[in-house]
Amino acid sequence: MLPAAFRPRTLVVLTEMSSRDRARLSPSERTRLALLYEAASARWERAGYRTMVVGGDFAPEDYFDLNHFTDKGGAKLARAVAAPVRELAGDATGAAR
Repeated sequence: MLPAAFRPRTLVVLTEMSSRDRARLSPSERTRLALLYEAASARWERAGYRTMVVGGDFAPEDYFDLNHFTDKGGAKLARAVAAPVRELAGDATGAAR
């Protein structure tokens, strides 16, 4: 997707669907969904990207709908990715971690 040189400096963020909607799934469907996130993350990482999955612990009010965040959820997302983004920026500039 991106030139190889960009991959180590790219963070792929996989966002879980709303907890309200996940709660409507059967136990086997929730397990399957978790495995899909795990497999997707592993596939991106095998391709040379850093990944993280967020939203699993977000509250229903953090979502506008199935997988779009409200301003509150967006703020939680920003806090969740801040440290990894700073780490990537340090890697890109050669700064110490």
